[in-house]
Amino acid sequence: MEFLLKAVYYGVSAVSVLVFGLFFFGNLMDSSNPSDTWVSRAVLIFSGVTGLSFLGWSFVAGHMGEQWVVGIGLAVAGMVVFGVMMLAGMLMFTNVKWN
Repeated sequence: MEFLLKAVYYGVSAVSVLVFGLFFFGNLMDSSNPSDTWVSRAVLIFSGVTGLSFLGWSFVAGHMGEQWVVGIGLAVAGMVVFGVMMLAGMLMFTNVKWN
């Protein structure tokens, strides 16, 4: 059972790293005009840092502390918090047109 929890933990952590890498580092390396998208960049950077902090906390709990279920929960929570913060930030701070 412990092997299965380890496999799930490392799988979820790998997916989290890919999601954060795609959005967070892709946003940092983007070469578009910064005056057009500074608000969306700030929202993505802030939500990315928050998600990465959850992933770091997951690493401490799961890998170093061998609390695999807590690590899985924190890695999933990091992705959920990242998504909610990104969506809420984009809706609150950018000019959304609903038509």
